[in-house]
This record gives sequence, C-alpha cells and structure tokens, in this order.
Amino acid sequence: MKTATPKTVAAVETITPDLARTYLAANNPKNELRLQPSHVRLLGADMLAGRWRVNNDAICFSNGQLENGQHRLHAVLETGVPIRALVLRGLPTNSFEMIDTDQLGRSAYQMLKMEGTQYANQLAAAARLVQALESGDISPGKTAHRRGSKLGTKGVLQVIRDRPRLIDAVQFMCSVKSAACSPSIRSALYYLFEQIDPDLAIKFADVFDLEKTNLPVAFTKLRVKLHRQQSLPLKRRGPYNVAICIKAWNFARQHVPVSRLSFDPNIEKSPVINGLIITDEHVHI
Repeated sequence: MKTATPKTVAAVETITPDLARTYLAANNPKNELRLQPSHVRLLGADMLAGRWRVNNDAICFSNGQLENGQHRLHAVLETGVPIRALVLRGLPTNSFEMIDTDQLGRSAYQMLKMEGTQYANQLAAAARLVQALESGDISPGKTAHRRGSKLGTKGVLQVIRDRPRLIDAVQFMCSVKSAACSPSIRSALYYLFEQIDPDLAIKFADVFDLEKTNLPVAFTKLRVKLHRQQSLPLKRRGPYNVAICIKAWNFARQHVPVSRLSFDPNIEKSPVINGLIITDEHVHI
C-alpha cells in the first residue's frame, strides 16, 4: 500500500513575536544545536533598519515540526519587529537533507540575494575590497588579499552591516554603465573616497560617465588609462585598476601635476588612499 504524499501548502504570513514563539516551540531539537546568535543579530539589525524583504528562503514545517527558519524567528523575538515571510507546511521529511540551515554554507552573494538585495554580487565583492583597503591588507597583484584565510560569508555581511553607505555607493556606481572598470572596484573606491572628500568623490564617479567633462587632470588621464587597459586579462586588470584609481585620487587630492599615470606591481608597493585612516583591524568571522 502506497504512503500518501503529504500536501504542501505555501503562504506568505506576518510573523509577529507571539507567532514566532509558537513556531519555535515546534523547533526540531537538531536545529537548536545549529543556532548561531551572530546570524540572529545580523537579521535583527536588518529588521530594525527596515531592510527585511520577503524572499524565497521559506520557514518550513514537516509533520508539524519546524525544520528551517529558526534564525529569523529568533530575530523577530529579540527585536519585537513583525516581518512578512514565506511559510511552507507539509514538506516531506527527507527534503530537509538538502536545506542548508547552517548559513556558513551559503556564500555572501547567496545570502544577500535571498534578502532581496540589489546588485548582491557587486556588493559582496565591494565589501571584501573595502575591508582590505581599510585594514591596509592589500598587496600588488591581489585585489582583496587578507592575511590568513579569505573573508568568509559572515565577515562580508558584517562589513556591509557596519557600513550602510556602502549599499548606496554600489547602487550609485552600478547605475553608470562602463566596461572600463568593474562595478565592485568602482563602488568600493567611491565609498572610501566619499568618506574623505565627497565633492572629489563625485568627480571620481564622473570618470566612468563619458558625458561628464571638466575633470581634474589626474582623473582625465585615469579615464584614458582605464579604457586602454581593457585588453588586459581580467585577473591582472582588477588589481591594476585598483592601484591606478588610487594613484589618480592621490594626485587629484594633493593637486600634484600628473605627467604619466601608471603602476608596475613588480617594482611598486600598492598605493594607499590619501586621507584614509588605516585601522589594521580584520574581520575574523
């Protein structure tokens, strides 16, 4: 005799603190062992800031037991902020073998995409570069090198949460279509430049809009140089573009005459952004 297939029901619900408490009372004990307080705090920060959006990562139940979504529910409880979320009931028990309840298994891009973040890929890459430049931990030939291991998913998310203006910078720079330099590099540098000199940062952004003129000499040379470097292999072009953008910024900010704009990683150290305070702090998450 065949076992009846459970009927799956999906609905978008308003999750209040009281409802979150009810759902958590049915939590699978195995899930509780994987609860990550740091991730609960990250989600809670989004909820308090109004950044939470309905996404395709559902709160899931199987045989009346909560199998996915405990971090969101705990965040609702801790913040007291109701959210809208997709809820699935009646899923087969074995389907949860494929659910990655440990968020460390997901990339920063995937996490941001699930949250409905625009330009998620560019934002994640920009966050890595910002962290590397702020900590002075970047070397010639590597765009976002970090001592030890690569900045992990939670580290990238923490960088973004700590720097809400970075999201605005990515949206602004991605609105300008240019093949001369990757959006993530442009966005990271614009974000850092804006903290130092907002007016000059706008001039830097104008480098990538060919309709904009009246640029400082250093940025005019940067525009020409970036377009000439498009033939370089991508792995070489990224680190090179970071370096010459920073050098152009330094020339423009110091009002130094520019005869030639170039960078040779074989004989030069990676330039440091003029006006940027190096924290020497690293995100170990």
